[in-house]
Amino acid sequence: EIQHDYLFGTIPKSIGKSWTKVHTILLGSNFLSGGFPDTFENNQILGTIFIDQNWFNSTFPNVMATMKNLEWLDAEDNNFSGTMPPTITNLKSLRILNVNNNSMTG
Repeated sequence: EIQHDYLFGTIPKSIGKSWTKVHTILLGSNFLSGGFPDTFENNQILGTIFIDQNWFNSTFPNVMATMKNLEWLDAEDNNFSGTMPPTITNLKSLRILNVNNNSMTG
């Protein structure tokens, strides 16, 4: 858990490549910007992602729609843009999806 820790900057792509056995990512309430790395696509056990209340300012990460075991995604209060990937509806494990207060359309 790395929430409320005043982290600034971007999430390095190398983290996505090396965190292949991580089930939970708690990075909420920091000052992270840029986008969520697409290198997390190889993590098929990731179940919970909290990246809420940051400064992410890219299109909504398509990689989220490839995480077959994702149950809870909280990405509210950022500046994600674009549209939600339509394949997100294929995630049978997804129970909670919170993307309020972003700049997304559609």
